[in-house]
Amino acid sequence: MNKMVAIAGVALLGGVVAPYITGGMARDEIKQRIDMVNDAKMGVVIGYSEVSASVYSSVVNLSFSLDTAQLTQQDLTPEQIMAINAVASGDFNLELQHGPWVFNDHANIALAGWDINRSWPLPTGDEISFAYTGALGMNNATTGKLTLSELETEIAPQVSLNFSGLEMDFNCSSTECYMKSDMPYMFFHGGPEQRMSVTNFKIEGTSDNDMDIVLAGGLYDADISIDVESIDANGEFLMSGFGVDVKTSLDTDTDIGAAEVTYRADRVITNGMTVDAVNATVELGNVINSSLVQVQKLLRDNPEPGPEMLSDFAVVLAPMLNEGININLKDLGFKIDGNAFLANAEFVAQSDEVNEMIMANPMYWNSIVTGDADVVIDVELAKTIAKMQVTPQLAMMGVDPNSPDGIAQLNAAADARVKEMTNMGFFDLEGDQLVMKVQKTAEALKLNGLPIPM
Repeated sequence: MNKMVAIAGVALLGGVVAPYITGGMARDEIKQRIDMVNDAKMGVVIGYSEVSASVYSSVVNLSFSLDTAQLTQQDLTPEQIMAINAVASGDFNLELQHGPWVFNDHANIALAGWDINRSWPLPTGDEISFAYTGALGMNNATTGKLTLSELETEIAPQVSLNFSGLEMDFNCSSTECYMKSDMPYMFFHGGPEQRMSVTNFKIEGTSDNDMDIVLAGGLYDADISIDVESIDANGEFLMSGFGVDVKTSLDTDTDIGAAEVTYRADRVITNGMTVDAVNATVELGNVINSSLVQVQKLLRDNPEPGPEMLSDFAVVLAPMLNEGININLKDLGFKIDGNAFLANAEFVAQSDEVNEMIMANPMYWNSIVTGDADVVIDVELAKTIAKMQVTPQLAMMGVDPNSPDGIAQLNAAADARVKEMTNMGFFDLEGDQLVMKVQKTAEALKLNGLPIPM
């Protein structure tokens, strides 16, 4: 009998003590996350204080404010800083429900877990919702949703932004976060000469959910796409099918990361020209992530670095340059009237010796970069661009570009441009294409096989 009473007493004590201890662990994790955000100097300062702590629930207070020193460095006036702080600052109480038995996002039973649910009503009648289910050492889940029917706000003096139909969802497991955002319409207004409208703005992607890695800066696993159906400027068509794709990766075992950014557009109007199939991809490879993080910290702590910082940069860049950084430009291209321009380049920046003395010498940077590049231009594209450049000159001379005399002068100028490009050795004529090939070694630079003095 006494044994049964003892067992019951231990079980009762465990049922009371366990969730209380779990609450302390939950509060400690939230405090650690807040410290990481503040240490990352992201422009937001978060304060933390404990309001109450009972057996099965806790309340903590979070306060948000902007780093005014960082805003001042961005040349914002005191009035603008006050306006931003008025919108972005504030505090609220966050309630945690915790206990010894919590079901998390993968239906695993956690021996130490907590749950947070919070929503904020907005002046528009919409709502922001947020939910977080956590379990020590197990799968954690965060979900959130934001819906805005319509919002108009002044983002700078005489510059307003309004958008409608914004929907944003995110869902994070212990390893990955997924986010999707749709906005049918967005409009910037900066006066009669500065108006821009964006139709169907979308963001979708995934990223690593290891906050230790994400908040540290540098690279981590991510795959994010931004798409815009069309952009108009001052009531006139500017571009359509615009997008940006960002892919980053990090091997945590080797600390080596890579990044790839692609810019694309179906059609762009610039200087009266219609440009189609615009594309450019930039790749960085073989990047030592810890060195990149240190470089970011130096730039963050010293927004205007001077020559005195060269020794600091030499220390953090040395491992990266010793290993060699891959820098690639892929499929930089566009078309005008169906005629194409295309460029590719692959370079490596590598140096066995890195110090502040040699870093101050521009020739040093020239010597450590090696690689190849090629450019291919359709002859008809080169002629089209030449005609576009000559047309205003003819108009100034009173010659109608569409008259027989004007057409003849345009054709002559186009032919002369192609001959000039080949006679100067910049391009070789291969069929109906102009081709440039560049080879760069530590000792020499060659253009189409011919040495060029460095």
